[in-house]
Amino acid sequence: SGAALASLVNEASIYALNRNKDKLEIEDFLAVKDKVLAGKKKILSYTEDEKKVLSYYQAAKAVTARWLEVDFDKMSLVKDDFKEIDRELVSKSEMEAKIQVYLSGMICVEDIFKEKYSNSAVDIKKAKELAHKMVEEYGMGDKIVATEMEIAEILNSAIDRAKILYLSQKDVILAVQKELLEREVITKDRVKEIFDEIL
Repeated sequence: SGAALASLVNEASIYALNRNKDKLEIEDFLAVKDKVLAGKKKILSYTEDEKKVLSYYQAAKAVTARWLEVDFDKMSLVKDDFKEIDRELVSKSEMEAKIQVYLSGMICVEDIFKEKYSNSAVDIKKAKELAHKMVEEYGMGDKIVATEMEIAEILNSAIDRAKILYLSQKDVILAVQKELLEREVITKDRVKEIFDEIL
């Protein structure tokens, strides 16, 4: 499909850039071919109803990430592409923003379908791990010795803020969802264009 070809070119470009190359060669495409096909095979295994749930889930994450400036290249129905922060000095607010992104898909799906789904498990785990690091490793809690209550407070506060953001950006999320369901992948630049068209 067109979406699979676009994904192949994008992955090959990233692969080449990471190796400081100034042009794409056939070996770059071959190196990422299996990764792209595996993602496509996974998408094909879902029913249409499941794809719909995933499209809302991922759209909410894409829009929240764009609003909170959590960097990513693209978002697909089955995979996000968040860039890891590659520096030693990271602020508390940056980490809180990433937690909000992890929890935003769950909030959206629950609102749209009045139901919770198991696909949020991975993101919930990531959110918990990041909140734990914030208080255990980085001393970002109220006390130097962390408590489970402080971790819970970070997560609950992130959920509250993510809900407010979701309601304020729902029109954008619905537009991104529609395109994501149709194309199976959406880039950060396209999410920005949709923002500019609606807001």
